[in-house]
Amino acid sequence: MIESKPLNIQNFSEFDYFNASKELAAVSNYFLKKNKNGSEKSENMTRMKNIKLCYIAHGFMLATLNKPLFSDPIEAWKYGPVIPGLYFNLKNIHKSVELKSVLSTSVKLSQEVCDLLNDVYNVYGKYSAEELSKLTHMPNSPWELSYIQGNNEPISNPLIKLYYLNMLDCNE
Repeated sequence: MIESKPLNIQNFSEFDYFNASKELAAVSNYFLKKNKNGSEKSENMTRMKNIKLCYIAHGFMLATLNKPLFSDPIEAWKYGPVIPGLYFNLKNIHKSVELKSVLSTSVKLSQEVCDLLNDVYNVYGKYSAEELSKLTHMPNSPWELSYIQGNNEPISNPLIKLYYLNMLDCNE
């Protein structure tokens, strides 16, 4: 069985289902800032796009560095994998409106994490929220294997890791 170890972050508060953890807020902010610094042709960073990029980055972190990017749970909702804490923090922003504000956090991302986030953004940042959503709904994806109609079911880190390991194997 694949194991994932929780991040050990000083001053980490207890998990709150309705609020993103400090490390997830730092990842979300990173993608927001990266998008703002992009070219004028960059796709707007919507709520859904931000959540999908965070989810994809988490998957690649599990697969390449064998540890989670953040400790927040991920769930299979009707329209795909969702990180509830981030979703609820961004909920008041309409899904198609560009995100311009950032979440408050004191977490500094390591160079190793920044490198991974850059790689994810360079490959997936060009896609729209809808295109990213389609990517997370592929056959045998963690979302497809976890979703039960009418329920918000957890998606386990071992399942996410295995999926992204298989993606990396296919791209070699």
